[in-house]
Amino acid sequence: MPHTIPAPLQPEINSPVKTLATCVDLELTLGPNKGTVMRFTNHDRDLTFGGNVYSRDNAYTRTNLEVSDRLNVDNQDVIGVLDASGFDLTALRNGDLLGAKVTMFWVNWRSPDDGAAPFSIGFVGEVRHDTHNFVAELVSPMDKLQVPAGRLYQSACDVLLASTRCGVRVNPPEWTPATSMEVREVRDAITGSVVKPTTLNDRHFKCTTEGTTGEAEPSWNTTIGGTTTETIPATVWAGTTAYTVGDIVNPISPTGYVFVAQNSGTSSGSEPTWPTVVGATVADNDITWETLLSTPGVWTTIQALTVEGTVTTGASNRVFTDTGRA
Repeated sequence: MPHTIPAPLQPEINSPVKTLATCVDLELTLGPNKGTVMRFTNHDRDLTFGGNVYSRDNAYTRTNLEVSDRLNVDNQDVIGVLDASGFDLTALRNGDLLGAKVTMFWVNWRSPDDGAAPFSIGFVGEVRHDTHNFVAELVSPMDKLQVPAGRLYQSACDVLLASTRCGVRVNPPEWTPATSMEVREVRDAITGSVVKPTTLNDRHFKCTTEGTTGEAEPSWNTTIGGTTTETIPATVWAGTTAYTVGDIVNPISPTGYVFVAQNSGTSSGSEPTWPTVVGATVADNDITWETLLSTPGVWTTIQALTVEGTVTTGASNRVFTDTGRA
């Protein structure tokens, strides 16, 4: 693509002996440092241009340069040193560098006030790294036009069933006692709690009222759309009493929370100070109690989507039967 070269810089570019340095502006577009601009140069010392300092510190080299005057891909790699760039492996692994806007230009390091001659504008594509360095592949603006930026809505879903993007849990975990339940939002299969019964019955159950599961598995309502409410025992904590792992107790003075024993043991002679945060624990002599909501959770019945069991063929290759479903 065409670039404008400042008149004072043109003689230096035409000269057989050049004093040009390459500078790079790398603007992050993702992650907690979005909007941050990192500046590098291949000069042998830091270079100040336009009021900004472009760091040398072995922070940047350029390889495999092929510059095009069209919108097709410019073949370039930028190699940066992690310590010098202020970037770390965690940020790289989180993808913070992906899609960063990269502008590359020449300046006369003897006379930076002569202006800049831009020669490449692109975006970071693939990023490779080791312990100390990263290599960022630069792609042209044309590549941005080839990246899907939305979804096609149609009668058939375009997402693979049970994939991470789909979120539908075709094989959810089994129901467990004394467990916090979170509501699964409408039309959002990724959120909330979904379980299957310990004895498979061709049904799954999604949480529609936040709360806690009881000590014993409920009697499931197997009608699609029906509800099953957990039963929370009303046992009140007592001092110097033996408890078994999984036992649920209420404080002497109700607080809106119940507490499940994480191990077997004997309670103290005096009631502990109960936490009021779900998941928090408290020591009670040699027992550890975990905090749960005292509200009984409510499940709504949904159709199970998995098939578990042995599939056998019939008389033809078109008819199949199964001996177990979930």
